[in-house]
Amino acid sequence: ESGGAVSAIMEPVRTYPHHDTAAHLLGFVNRSGEASEGLERTYDKRLSVTPGVYRAKTDNGRHLLGSGTVEHTEPTGGEMLQLTLDIGIQRSLEDALDQRINETQAAAAMGIIMDPRDGAIFAMATRPAFDPNEYDKVSAQLRKNRAIIDVFEPGSSFKIVTAAAVLQLNLLKPDDLIDCEGGAFNPYGHLIKDAHKMGILPFKECFAQSSNIAMIKAAKLLGKDRLHEWIENFGFGKATSSDFPSESRGIFQPVSKWSGLSMGSLPMGQEISVTMTQIGRAYAVIANGGYLVQPYYVERAVARDGTVTCQHQSPPARQVLSPETARTMQDFCHGVVLHGTGTAANIMEYRAGGKTGTAQIARPKEQGGGYISGAYTTVFAGFAPLNNPRLVVVIVVQEPTVGIRYGGAVCGPVF
Repeated sequence: ESGGAVSAIMEPVRTYPHHDTAAHLLGFVNRSGEASEGLERTYDKRLSVTPGVYRAKTDNGRHLLGSGTVEHTEPTGGEMLQLTLDIGIQRSLEDALDQRINETQAAAAMGIIMDPRDGAIFAMATRPAFDPNEYDKVSAQLRKNRAIIDVFEPGSSFKIVTAAAVLQLNLLKPDDLIDCEGGAFNPYGHLIKDAHKMGILPFKECFAQSSNIAMIKAAKLLGKDRLHEWIENFGFGKATSSDFPSESRGIFQPVSKWSGLSMGSLPMGQEISVTMTQIGRAYAVIANGGYLVQPYYVERAVARDGTVTCQHQSPPARQVLSPETARTMQDFCHGVVLHGTGTAANIMEYRAGGKTGTAQIARPKEQGGGYISGAYTTVFAGFAPLNNPRLVVVIVVQEPTVGIRYGGAVCGPVF
């Protein structure tokens, strides 16, 4: 109105056509063109583009002269990344988690689906999610990938460590009898209870029914040093993947810092905090015949001209269990699904195996420590099909408030 002018400045904007699908894994590019979070940040040097340069001589009319090229530099970067993710599996996982959050009125949920043979991640979801096209409309807390950052006590899903260790070292056999003391036991100055009161049962049945007492007795056969060693053997206390630079290592203390109650807590998944990816890698050991693999989700990078500039190479997998022990543990986990605490995870099409877990949520130290009353992390971790496992799946639902609040009942149906 006052004779001024309006002009438009064209700026590139990253667009995410699948909206909140795998948003936490992908991350986003902000309005300033800066890579933030996830894949975008980790692989920014490959994805971002350095513009090329073309300088030439012209005549007075700004027309290029035939032999006037002074400088010509091709643009660099802008590589294509091929991921191991399967968008169909990813969306199925996200939909199932969203449905379960709604049914149980839970605070949050997350899940991972991976190939136990090489660690390739087919899907990884954190819910609730966000749309990276509108990243600035949600808080930074909602944008973080809790699947690799958040730690929690794994509860009974952690019992595979002690069970596998005593079987591998031939300290117990599947049919050896263990006295579950009628459901109450006080070995280290703290009363331990079982959800199911049991008497004397074979070890494999104690595992299927998730007896805390049986697992604590099994761990005593190991002793502190060997229990610590086997927790490390399964990859706990260490980051799982180079594809996740911001991944948490979890919280796992050296033996020198264990308390008098530790041998009664660790075997049933207390006094240790883990990530979901660590649980997935541990269950892959059982599913793949005994090897600790490295999870990953970037298969290769391809330059503009089609040249493969980076191809994933899995590091040598370390053997943790003998094939025989891994097979026995698969049978143990099948018992959980068939007639134990994980029957809600049973499916008609394939024989599956796994383990349930339910753990109280710790109260922050600044708020007095201990546990938050009535707040639970529920877990189901498993694999299928039993005769040749091709998938490892971990489902975590946090703070369910409606219905039965056990890992089998809450997370089993999602599996």
